[in-house]
Amino acid sequence: MRLFFISFTLVLISLSEITLAEPPLLPAGLEKETSAPALPAGLSPSSAPSLPAGLEAPKSSAPALPSGLNTPLPLPGGLESGSSPSLPTGLDTAPALPTGIEQAESKPADQTEEQESFNLFDAEEPFINFSGFWDIRGGVRTQNDPYEDQFSLGETRLQIGLQKDIGPVAINVVTDFLYDPIALNQHVDLQTGNGWVDLREANLAFSPFSFMDIKFGRQILTWGTGDLIFINDLFPKDWQAFFIGRDLEYLKAPSDALKTSFFTDYVNLDYIYTPWFNADRSITGARVSYYNPMLNSIAGQNAIIESERPDEGEHALRLYKTIKGKGDGKK
Repeated sequence: MRLFFISFTLVLISLSEITLAEPPLLPAGLEKETSAPALPAGLSPSSAPSLPAGLEAPKSSAPALPSGLNTPLPLPGGLESGSSPSLPTGLDTAPALPTGIEQAESKPADQTEEQESFNLFDAEEPFINFSGFWDIRGGVRTQNDPYEDQFSLGETRLQIGLQKDIGPVAINVVTDFLYDPIALNQHVDLQTGNGWVDLREANLAFSPFSFMDIKFGRQILTWGTGDLIFINDLFPKDWQAFFIGRDLEYLKAPSDALKTSFFTDYVNLDYIYTPWFNADRSITGARVSYYNPMLNSIAGQNAIIESERPDEGEHALRLYKTIKGKGDGKK
C-alpha cells in the first residue's frame, strides 16, 4: 500500500513538469507576431491618394463668373426700381362727384339702417326745421264804392313753419298770425280764415310702402293743370284773398283730409277723403262788393252773404299718367 502511494505521487510530479515546460518551437514563418504586418506600397493610412485635377477640396470662395455676369443688367428707361411712370393728366386725382351726390360719410358697422333712419336727436340736422316770413301789405280803392271801405287791405302777417322728421314720419305745421283793422270780424274761425290766426297746415306724412304715400291732417290740396284753370280741382279756394291783393299762395284754402297716393308703372291713383265739407272762402261783401241778383244791383257790406255749409264728407279720386313730359325731345 505504501508502495502504491509512492508510485502515484511520482506520476503526479511527472505530469506537472510536462505542463509547466515550454512548448516546442513553431516551424519557420509561423512564429507569433508581436505587430501587424506592413501594408502594400500606397496603402499606408498616413497618406490618402491625391484627387484628380479639378476635384480638389472645395475652396473658400466660388470661382469668378465670366465678364458681364457679375453685375445685374440695367432696366429699360422708366422701369427703374422704386419709381413708377406718371399717370396722364387728370388721372392722378379722383373726379369730383356731381352736385347733390356727395359721398356719404362712412357709418359704424354695428349701426343698423333702422338706427340711421330713426334718430330724434341727429347731430347733423337741427332739432326742428324752422321757416317763415313777415309781410306787411295794404290795398286802396281808386274809385269810390258806397258799400265798401276805401281801404281793402291793411294787414301785417307773420308766418311760422315747423317741420320735423321722426324716422319715416314727417310732421309739418304752418301757422299765420295776422292783424288787419279793416276786417269786420275779428273772431277766430279756422274754416273761413277770420281772426288773428290762420292755421294753414298741420299734418303727418309717411310712406308705408315704396309705392304708397299717406298724408293726413290739415293740408293744401290741389291737382289739375294749374295756371288758374280749375277744371277738375274742386278743393276749397280763397277768392276773397285773391281779389284783395294777398300773395298767390293764399288762393288755395286749407282742407282737413286724408290723402293717399299709389304709384305704378302703368297709372297713378290719388284718393282723398274729407270727413266734413270744406267750402270756398267766397266773396261775401265784407271786403269786396258783388252783384246781388235779389237786389238787382251791386252790394257789399249792406248785404253780407251768410251761406250754409253742409256737414257731409267728400271723396275725390284721380287716375293720372304722364304720357309725354316737357323737355324729353319728343314732339
